[in-house]
Amino acid sequence: MTGSPDELAPLAGALSAAGHDVRSPLLAGHGRDVAALAPTRWTDWLGSAQDALSDSVAGGPAAIVAASAGGLLALHLAATRPRDVRGLVLLATPLSLKPLVAAHIRMRLLVPEAIRPSSWNVIVKDHGPDVSDRSLASGLRSLPAYPLQTLGQLLDMMADARGRLHEVTQPVLLVHGDLDSVVSRQQIDALARSLRRAERVERVDLPSSAHLVGIDRDREQLQQRVIRFLDSL
Repeated sequence: MTGSPDELAPLAGALSAAGHDVRSPLLAGHGRDVAALAPTRWTDWLGSAQDALSDSVAGGPAAIVAASAGGLLALHLAATRPRDVRGLVLLATPLSLKPLVAAHIRMRLLVPEAIRPSSWNVIVKDHGPDVSDRSLASGLRSLPAYPLQTLGQLLDMMADARGRLHEVTQPVLLVHGDLDSVVSRQQIDALARSLRRAERVERVDLPSSAHLVGIDRDREQLQQRVIRFLDSL
């Protein structure tokens, strides 16, 4: 959310080099500016993912590699289109926000937009993309702020994903960076426990990576591990 396929480009390149047919969709509202993202809903982002999956399954079911909030869309697709999805790789995927943060977002959204302070309508990313090596963030198509409406949509998408975890039966690889300031290890632990019907759940912890594991310091280790997982499906 607020990012682009740039954040998965090194991994996509490695998968392609390993012989996988790779598609990297740009979700609705993304890749432009905050104003373009603000009016979109999570179902619009899901529509982009649905279209990409439909384009990918002509030759058989596809695996989905998804980062952060994109993992929530991947869980939805795995649950609702099980014949089209043969496995999931979820990179730093959160199931919830901290209760006080979620309550703060909901409180702001309760204030009618006509009287809502303009400063409430965006949450600025004070430190930019969360990577351990700041030089790796240069050149990313990543928005500098979160629209308030988008954060409300994120909460709704999280609720949808939590309600569908028991429907996911495919193999899942969960990836987390030890330096992630956005998604805690406890969240990934909770996700792993909730995937009770998955054929198997594997874990990868990357010691030198933050939230954007696809471009961070351990990206080569990540690439090797994801390729091995996909080859096992």
